[in-house]
Amino acid sequence: MIRVLLILIVLGAIFWWMHQYRSASGEEKKQWRNKGLIGLLIGLVFLLALTGRLHWIAAAISGIFLLLRQLYRLWPAIKWWLERERPKGRADRSRIRPRGRDMSREEALSVLGLRANPDREEIILAHRRAIQQAHPDRGGSAEAAARINLARDVLLKNE
Repeated sequence: MIRVLLILIVLGAIFWWMHQYRSASGEEKKQWRNKGLIGLLIGLVFLLALTGRLHWIAAAISGIFLLLRQLYRLWPAIKWWLERERPKGRADRSRIRPRGRDMSREEALSVLGLRANPDREEIILAHRRAIQQAHPDRGGSAEAAARINLARDVLLKNE
């Protein structure tokens, strides 16, 4: 019976607070929000004390303290990570163009090792073979991979 009474009191307090909060405006709303948070904390402490679980508060406070201590220690690294210069987007990172002029069709054919009139599938297969050998992740250079990608783009565009 006491539990039911406590639940009814808590629900009544919540509904009263919601009514006060909704009818308030501007600065009053902020004050009621703060009062609601304080009331929630007091109610939580009261509930934990009634159920014999007040030690949970000590555990939560010590956990928060340890977390804040770790964050304080890691703050220089976190600050560096937040302020680092990020790439503009995927297109800017993946589209490294080789230095110099645009590539001609004949030059693109020789880069991919193709004959005079390849079809779309031959271009894609030749590109795949060439990029597997020249990709930076496999020991190649970014410039060579960019040159192969440019050759593919030139041939697919002119097709």
